[in-house]
Amino acid sequence: MPQRKQDWTNRIAIGTAPAAESNSKAEVSYAYLHALAATAGFACSCENGLPDGSGIMARLDIREQLDPQSLLQEFSLEIQLRTASAPLPIVNSKVAFSLEVDLYDRLRGTTEGAPRFMALLCLPEEAESGPTLSTEDLMKRRCARWVCLRGAPETSSTREMTVRVPVWNLLTPEALREIARRVSLGGRFFHEQ
Repeated sequence: MPQRKQDWTNRIAIGTAPAAESNSKAEVSYAYLHALAATAGFACSCENGLPDGSGIMARLDIREQLDPQSLLQEFSLEIQLRTASAPLPIVNSKVAFSLEVDLYDRLRGTTEGAPRFMALLCLPEEAESGPTLSTEDLMKRRCARWVCLRGAPETSSTREMTVRVPVWNLLTPEALREIARRVSLGGRFFHEQ
């Protein structure tokens, strides 16, 4: 696995004002994904921030043959990054997280070629009391999980939908490479209830 030097190990302050806190959380989640992607050997870019500042849409660019049978050698993965600083409930080994319906619908769509993913970064409780966070420390603690909502059921809600992120889906450099490898092989990802 190619290793790239991590550029995103700087410390990021978490603000106390609501807007500053949302923007800081979005920055922390992007720095975290960027560090994971760099370690995995992938380029990572920010597509755009979400309107409420609660997350970021990011893109990983893969430019290598990940498997001898790979159908794709140059492709991108879209990942919606979300960050939670308060402890979230865990039900049946899945973290329950509220997601806006329009974003849920975008992630569950099956018309796009490559599936879209959501990554949930759960900040440790001490992050609120301390002035800084290190992406390196968060990577060591394995604070992020991922889920694919492709094919998830429609919702009658107009505001929010509870998404369940499996605790075993750790987002690590190795997991990013495996997700990309499966996509390169034409593997399908579908939402599991």
